[in-house]
Amino acid sequence: MSTSLSEGYEQTQRGGTRAWEETFMKMHADSYREVEGRGLTTKIAKNLLNMERNRYVDVLPFDQCRIKLGSSTDEDESYINASPVSIKEAHRNYILAQGPLENTCNDFWQMVWEQKVPAVIMLNKVMESGRHKCALYFPSKNERKVEFDDFTAELENEKQHHNFVVRWIYLKRKDEGDASRRKILHVQYTEWPDFGVPASTKCFLDMLAYIKGQNVLSVSDDDPPCVVHCSAGIGRSGTFIIVDGVLRMIELGMAESDISLNKLLVDLRCQRFGLIQTPQQLMFSWHAIVDALPPKKNSGSSNTSDKSSSNGTDSDPTSLTDRKNKRKADEKEDSSTDDRMAKRREMVARMVARSRESEAARQSLVGNLANNMGISVRAVSSFGAKPSIFGSTATTTTTTNPNAEDIAVEGSPDDTVQVLRFSPNPNEKPLLAAGSWDGVVRVWMVNDNGQCEGKAQQNIPAPILDLSWTDDGTKIFIAAGDKEVRLWDLASNQVAVVGTHDGPVKTCHWIKGNNYSCLMTGSWDKTLRFWDMRQLPTQSSLANITHRCVSIFKDKTNSMPCGFAVGSIEGQFSIEVGRDLEVVLEYITWRLQIPRITSHSNAIDQRKL
Repeated sequence: MSTSLSEGYEQTQRGGTRAWEETFMKMHADSYREVEGRGLTTKIAKNLLNMERNRYVDVLPFDQCRIKLGSSTDEDESYINASPVSIKEAHRNYILAQGPLENTCNDFWQMVWEQKVPAVIMLNKVMESGRHKCALYFPSKNERKVEFDDFTAELENEKQHHNFVVRWIYLKRKDEGDASRRKILHVQYTEWPDFGVPASTKCFLDMLAYIKGQNVLSVSDDDPPCVVHCSAGIGRSGTFIIVDGVLRMIELGMAESDISLNKLLVDLRCQRFGLIQTPQQLMFSWHAIVDALPPKKNSGSSNTSDKSSSNGTDSDPTSLTDRKNKRKADEKEDSSTDDRMAKRREMVARMVARSRESEAARQSLVGNLANNMGISVRAVSSFGAKPSIFGSTATTTTTTNPNAEDIAVEGSPDDTVQVLRFSPNPNEKPLLAAGSWDGVVRVWMVNDNGQCEGKAQQNIPAPILDLSWTDDGTKIFIAAGDKEVRLWDLASNQVAVVGTHDGPVKTCHWIKGNNYSCLMTGSWDKTLRFWDMRQLPTQSSLANITHRCVSIFKDKTNSMPCGFAVGSIEGQFSIEVGRDLEVVLEYITWRLQIPRITSHSNAIDQRKL
């Protein structure tokens, strides 16, 4: 017997964090298989001329499912990082887009105009955690009119609600005048952290109820779409449409037991990949759906509607009493909420006291750690050893900004950081490796003053769950959600698969003994495996890619060709070299935002070009 959405949520919730991670990883793995099975590609988005129109190099629309600007067939002129997304069972049509860049604001409004969009739903702030998440493409009370190349957007009115701002905007083309201007609803939710979730489902559902009340969401397959965007157009935007779509399906009479969130998300990810970025967003989506479901009626209850009759009186004579009782229940619930908040404040106060009592011991531990690693205490403090959450202690001076001495790591991931590992080599400057849910492993060198310099990064087609350095600090083992374990050689920038499981690989650990060495891995398939690393797999030769440019280089001692570099249309950068020449990739690869770098050490015949 199929379970309802409520029962499925409660069952997963009882399993705790691990159950939500497993549910998310299953959806993630199913999505990858479906995308590969359908042959979906992102070549147009990776075109060199289009790369500057992408906010993130790893959030790209599929070639087979993207919004095209204008009537031009030119892939460069028609490109915008936005995807048409539909939930057929709900008759909902959306456009999911990244937050506009400074150079794509005109393109954004062109898309709104051409697609006859009635409303834009913005789920982020312009600035978040000191980073620009979106260009200021819309008018506001501070700037009532904004102009771009072809369009003018002018504010009619703006109203602040509890957690969101409502703006009515007049949009017009400059070449058509005021007669053709259109009125666009702009709703901005302001309390939703990136990669996080709102503080409560009620705040989110209040905004959704307001938008539904404006009759801007599609109710048939032919209705124009609403634009939904956050920073990348996948995490918060995906959460919004999955909640709205499922609730609409239920409103149209679909049984809860017939709705599979996993199947629905896999289908939506084949329209714009990456929707719902974290287990927390998946849990919040499910929670919001369950909270919004109408209460189940008892068998003896009446089906009489609570709506007013045509003469303006209540069709149900007890409805007024029911509403009063409901209001009393709500007031009681609010009182209970206040009690819970008071208890929470008391708990936080106790945590602060315990933190201050243990701070001296923590500082001593940090000092010992710094001496062992060969870096200064100030550098260690920059990574959070100083009390930046609970305030100052007796050994520190109170400042207006407790995070003033923290040092931001340039190039930090925009997704959840799953694992951090320092290199084990004590004779070199420390290297910090970070694995995140966006499928990228990043490596920084930590200087004596705590500053971090980006050294390398590697893309993996799945969330990174664990990392382990080899004892010499030259290689990193990568455990990922696609059931594979990889070895990344930092010197050659080569990656090889060294082990597989039947489930996501949760942990990996390099074991180095006097007479042996091996890799230990643990997986959600409930197995612990050991891998013999004495014979590593051979690396692949130059990938079979469509190249855009080729450069030959010569041995300085004899002026003979000894290798070449290839830059591909797909955005890959490959190098083939002989044994006598060491090739160094400059930082320009980072500047050009090349999404993936592969280098090879096998000598080849020059004539094969």
